[in-house]
Amino acid sequence: MEDEADDSDLCGLQGNTQRGDASPNPATMEWCNGAMWQTNNPANPGVTTGYQVSQHGTSGSPCGLRPRWVSFSHWHDLSSMTNDGEAGDKEKHKDPTSFYEELLSHSILKPLTAPIEGMVVKEGSCNYMAPQGISSVVKYYLNKSGADVFYEQHVTCISLRDGKWEVSRKMAPPEQFDIVILTMPVPQILQLQGDIVNIINESQKQQLESARYSSRYALGLFYEAGTRIDVPWAAQYITDNPCIRFISIDNKKRNIESPKIGPSVVVHTTVMFGSEYLDSDPGEVQQLILGHLERIVPSLPKPASIKCQKWRYSQVTKAVPNCPEHMILHTQPLLICGGDGFTHSNFDGCIDSAMSLAEAVKSHL
Repeated sequence: MEDEADDSDLCGLQGNTQRGDASPNPATMEWCNGAMWQTNNPANPGVTTGYQVSQHGTSGSPCGLRPRWVSFSHWHDLSSMTNDGEAGDKEKHKDPTSFYEELLSHSILKPLTAPIEGMVVKEGSCNYMAPQGISSVVKYYLNKSGADVFYEQHVTCISLRDGKWEVSRKMAPPEQFDIVILTMPVPQILQLQGDIVNIINESQKQQLESARYSSRYALGLFYEAGTRIDVPWAAQYITDNPCIRFISIDNKKRNIESPKIGPSVVVHTTVMFGSEYLDSDPGEVQQLILGHLERIVPSLPKPASIKCQKWRYSQVTKAVPNCPEHMILHTQPLLICGGDGFTHSNFDGCIDSAMSLAEAVKSHL
């Protein structure tokens, strides 16, 4: 089987993404949409900062947060994360431990204690999960920021107008910003139109073009309250199936089993399957996945509803080379990009890029 792009993180946060719009039901999965928000910087009230978050809803939803100026990228529905003590340059950036401690103290995160079959445990790492879904991490920081958040925004064009950035969106009028931070998947930066096309120089373009992502499908199965799913594990890695790589009984993984809340099952495909069927009909893909799932877990009851999601940009397999965790595309006004595409797809990688972005942005205020 092909290299699964560090699949040990599948039960954790893939950088991650993550989400703009999450269901209040903690047993349901969260699907991402593009988001965009703006803030007035407290150090310089005259500066309006625009955070462009995700160009397409099917790609994942990278996020930028304030006041810590943290960027989270690729929030996936599997709501736990890995704190790898070796990740990032701890001398250069704030130790990510403080982020975990803060989230743990508010019960946004809790230690991952549910049984996960086949998970590769890395030495020195700790695993966590978000009981209310990974969007609760994003919402926690957004609530602290005071930012105005706009969801499902499809940014199409970025151009210079009178010393500011004019950001155009589908189905909405353009807006102007003093600073724009891009944290969407790297290929989507290169798809933007406007002055940004000529602002990105040839060397930067080659660097951005070299970034690589794996692709996957995810399937969510949702059940009525009181439904029992009798398996001895909360999640399981599959190593001998050409379609399915990971299965999670999501309410078990989050330790929120309740007779009042229907369980949900999350399925991730292999990278090879995702690549082979990337542009196939979603309905046909869903049936293929369900067929494999029935053979692996024949005791699964019939779900009340099913959701199939394509992640064209799932995990970073090759980050943008020769970049200090971010890339400045234009200095005055500042246009800067970052995210896990410039580091690696887990929570620490997102923090590393976020802190690097913070230092770069603060130096321009």
